[in-house]
Order: sequence, then C-alpha cells, then structure tokens
Amino acid sequence: MNSVGLILGFLTVAGFALSMKPHHQAILNRPLKDREKRCYQFAGVIAALVTFIYSVKTHGWDFGLTGAVIDLTIGGLLLTFLISYQPRAVVWLSGIGMAGLLCLLALPR
Repeated sequence: MNSVGLILGFLTVAGFALSMKPHHQAILNRPLKDREKRCYQFAGVIAALVTFIYSVKTHGWDFGLTGAVIDLTIGGLLLTFLISYQPRAVVWLSGIGMAGLLCLLALPR
C-alpha cells in the first residue's frame, strides 16, 4: 500500500461510480449517455487491472493482492464520503490524482 496504489484505487472506484446513473447525476449534474457509461466502465476495468498489476509488481504475489484490495477499499470509502457530502469534489480529486500519478511515475527511481 503506497500513494500510487491509493490513487489508482480511488480512480478505479471513481470510474465505476461515474458509470452509474445516480452517481453520475450527482457528480456531473447531467444525464448519463450509453456511450459514456461504457467508457467509464472500460476505464474502471483498466484502472482495476493497473492497480492489481502495479501492486503485484511492487510487493509480490503474497502482499500485492492484499495491498490492491486495501487500496480499492480505501478508495471506495473516500469516494463514498465525497459523493455523500461534496459530490463535485470527486471531479477535482480525480484530476489531482491523475496529475499526481503522472508526476510520481515520472520520478526517477
């Protein structure tokens, strides 16, 4: 469990949440189109795969799978609180998360 995994976990759950009509309406204040729904679902699946692959590559099979599930759980909890109290913050936090993820991955190791 590290910052990249937590960001990936949040982005995964955010992608799946945006593919649901009530969450999409609460976050973006517009109706969900079928094409958008499929795009958000695809983005959520890709983000979930990247989350699991990243966790397994950094921590190995034994701790990596557990860490990925923890990252997704923490991302889901954060998203639940944000949708309940500040739904527009999901958009901002997703953008900041993507920018932070790009910065973290660009750092030399």
